[in-house]
Amino acid sequence: LTTCITKNDIIFCDELNHASLVDASRLTTARLYIYKHRNVRHLEECLTRYKRQVRRNKKKLSRISDRPPQRGEARPTSLGGASRVFIVTDTIFSMDGDPAPLKEIIRLAHKYRATTIVDEAHGTGVLGKNGRGLVEHLSLEKKIDIIIGTFSKALGGVGGFVSGSQNLISYLRSKSRPFIFTTALPPGTCAANLAALKIMKTQLSLRRRLWRNTDYFKNKLQAMGFDLRGSVTPIIPVMIGDAKKTLKIADHLWKKGFFVPAIRPPTVPPGQSRLRISITAMHQKQDLDRLLEALREAF
Repeated sequence: LTTCITKNDIIFCDELNHASLVDASRLTTARLYIYKHRNVRHLEECLTRYKRQVRRNKKKLSRISDRPPQRGEARPTSLGGASRVFIVTDTIFSMDGDPAPLKEIIRLAHKYRATTIVDEAHGTGVLGKNGRGLVEHLSLEKKIDIIIGTFSKALGGVGGFVSGSQNLISYLRSKSRPFIFTTALPPGTCAANLAALKIMKTQLSLRRRLWRNTDYFKNKLQAMGFDLRGSVTPIIPVMIGDAKKTLKIADHLWKKGFFVPAIRPPTVPPGQSRLRISITAMHQKQDLDRLLEALREAF
């Protein structure tokens, strides 16, 4: 983001995007609009408001240009509108496990001539025929401009990637300061990442087992009356609300042998503290049943 986006551009960012996306957007010094979480109607309202502003600035500049300059007057050198528009979103949101409305975002991007940048950090290895994420799952690979992601989640490695046009990749190699001035990943780490990608594409049984575990655990939780916030992935939030109560329950689970992080402010808004359960393909049914029993005890 910091390489491709300049201070003259404008970014539209989902309010629940990961902190890395939010911080990168701020570092660009571009104008930043935050739209309500997964709310396509609000995103279009923001885009429309921006478009009206550009029209007004064009008219204003045109009127100024039609008359001779006044003494001491500084003439504007731009339209006062962004040169380019970017829509930035996670594909799967890290705290709720819910998906971005990518099809609708692409429609708006086409309508308003915006560039789409999506982060597949929590979709890679989990969704899609080959594990390439939500973009592949929805058959949108030719309609998204830039895909970014990480090796540190489902793939169990370290480092990240950018996927886009050849021109984009060449530009990043030449101009991206974080890429140029950061020490390269060790060869062993790169080899592990490549091996993980190969496993992701060839060992489909792992992904099937992951989804069997996820569906089993979610069904049991819902039968117990838990609010899962509409999660559609192996990221499962168990909503509690009170931060102290959430910490107390997480401590109880730890003593029972389960590491279930207590997520509380400032990571989430006040009153939305939760347990964040991450199901994997390596979990056994007895592991899941023991965790369900520990949750029952805790509540």
